[in-house]
Amino acid sequence: EMFEKARLAGEKAIALDPDLALAHAVHGAVYSDSLWRWDDAEREYARALDLNPNDVMAHTWSSALCLYRHRFDCALERSRRAVELDPLSAYTLVNRGICLRFSGKNDEAIAHLEEVLRLHPQLTPATLHLGMAYTNSGRPEEGMRLLKSAFATRHNNTQLPALYAYAAAKAGQRDEALR
Repeated sequence: EMFEKARLAGEKAIALDPDLALAHAVHGAVYSDSLWRWDDAEREYARALDLNPNDVMAHTWSSALCLYRHRFDCALERSRRAVELDPLSAYTLVNRGICLRFSGKNDEAIAHLEEVLRLHPQLTPATLHLGMAYTNSGRPEEGMRLLKSAFATRHNNTQLPALYAYAAAKAGQRDEALR
């Protein structure tokens, strides 16, 4: 429902002002995350960034699309630029950590996400991506510790126990993973 409303709002905004960068960025997000029309999403993000090279959301959302397409250099550059434009946004900061992690830069992701959690201590996405960065960098016990403590206070998040089980399995703790 959300994406359909965003699509309609984006179409209306573009009809009113075809040079509105954010409307094109919203269209890119709808194409990317709802319709999986990645070429159309690329086109919309490119248009948004042509209209406004400093559009934080266009950089942030398009970095996710770059990850989907395994274009890691693009994801890293766009997420870096988004943080440069808005260095206090929890959303852009976590997105940067995600881009680092999925680009195989786990040590950089760890340093970055630890800093994010110093700024935003209760930010669940930062916690779970930090836990996974620890796990994937050969430190699954640290990942387990972090994910378990996060789940203790955020037990409505269904990703945390699954990721904890993954970290436990990576740590060789089969029984704990199955539990």
